[in-house]
Amino acid sequence: MVLFRCYHRNIGQKQKIYNEAKYWREHGIAKVISEFLATHNIKADTAILLDYICDNGYGTDEGMIVTTDGKFYVFDMQLNTERTEITTIHLFEDITETIEINEHKKGTGKTLGYLALEVVKEINHDI
Repeated sequence: MVLFRCYHRNIGQKQKIYNEAKYWREHGIAKVISEFLATHNIKADTAILLDYICDNGYGTDEGMIVTTDGKFYVFDMQLNTERTEITTIHLFEDITETIEINEHKKGTGKTLGYLALEVVKEINHDI
């Protein structure tokens, strides 16, 4: 019974990750953020965004980026009104070492990190 619940929970989580990644892939992010990521060798067109909040009313963009090489980053950046300039970088950090990547975690099945990496591979294969 536990395996059945884990399997269905994982399908739902993975679909949520995929839907968000696909949405931001289709709608894009601010060019200035893509350019910033490029300076850190992150390709915005192949990475995926998770829990991304785009201009929450305060000009702040924040979220998590997962790259094709398996890196996880969190960011929180203040943009100008025109969204053409990063005015403040509150946070930009590689959190890869803190992300659990496990295909068979007891009681949960696949971890969020594992599912995110699956989605990165799948979404780039679909291109």
